[in-house]
Amino acid sequence: NWHENLEVQYCNEGEGYALLDGKRYSVNAGDVVVANSNSLHFMGTKSSITFSAIIIDTNFCKDIGIDYTSLLFEPIITNSNIPFLFNEIYEIMQKDDDPCKLALLKKYAIELLIELRSKYAIEKNSSAPKNSSFFKVKEAITYIQNNYTRHFSLEEMASALFIDKCNLIRKFKKYTGITIIKYTNTLRCEKAKRLITEGMPIYEAARSCGFN
Repeated sequence: NWHENLEVQYCNEGEGYALLDGKRYSVNAGDVVVANSNSLHFMGTKSSITFSAIIIDTNFCKDIGIDYTSLLFEPIITNSNIPFLFNEIYEIMQKDDDPCKLALLKKYAIELLIELRSKYAIEKNSSAPKNSSFFKVKEAITYIQNNYTRHFSLEEMASALFIDKCNLIRKFKKYTGITIIKYTNTLRCEKAKRLITEGMPIYEAARSCGFN
């Protein structure tokens, strides 16, 4: 997954790992994970892990004078004030009768951004070379999301993306932590599950999501 908006995750319990742009970081309870703007990110575990996530809108940040699209944040943050801010935001989210709910959410979101910007950010190096493999993996994810409703082969996808099939398979696993086939089938299952819960018959949902 990736998006322009900044995503901040807080590990509540357990242990696992965060895969950020192909780099793997250990994550334990109490750690904060920051997925930078347009960063490919994935949270996984070999045992169990629970985490909360806050996605902060780009325009909201620009309006308050913090343009994080030009910044890089530390991927793993420990011993910070951020867990407290997470708890405040999640508690406020449960209070539907609070007339100040929106204002309080903005307040703590701004405090969270100030904490990140002042202590854990550096300016991006605009002259750094771009990783072509990284962008090919993003193109592959977009291709799958646009074509999961039909059968397609790895050869077909690699040809459409102008990349060698074996190279694509290897790079996809490096940057996402899973294989192309697993990602595709997981996406199809999630889409089919949604259709089934909306009342579509199982057979029809399966066919609509690319299963033979």
